[in-house]
Amino acid sequence: MKIAALIIGIFGSAAGFIAALFGLLIGGIDAAIGGGTQIAWMAFVALGVSVLALVGAALAIAKPRFSAVVMVVCGVVGLVFVGLFWIVAAILLAIAALLAFLGRKG
Repeated sequence: MKIAALIIGIFGSAAGFIAALFGLLIGGIDAAIGGGTQIAWMAFVALGVSVLALVGAALAIAKPRFSAVVMVVCGVVGLVFVGLFWIVAAILLAIAALLAFLGRKG
């Protein structure tokens, strides 16, 4: 289960990275046409969250309980910052966190 958590967590982090890049694209377009830069800053935070999710996924084998907490927090924070762009990443990170948590004894 820990290996599956690692692999699904990596895919979730990659999906989050793509969502953050898409958020940066939208934020850049918004700033270019005269809007604010709030969307771009939120996407930058989401970019950092996707990297943190990757770290959480990498810890799935060594520290599964901590890894599960990190991936759940990253999934929720990503949803807050980039919204529905992050939904695939949030689902994958939640599954990975569940697998890491359930595999902590085995």
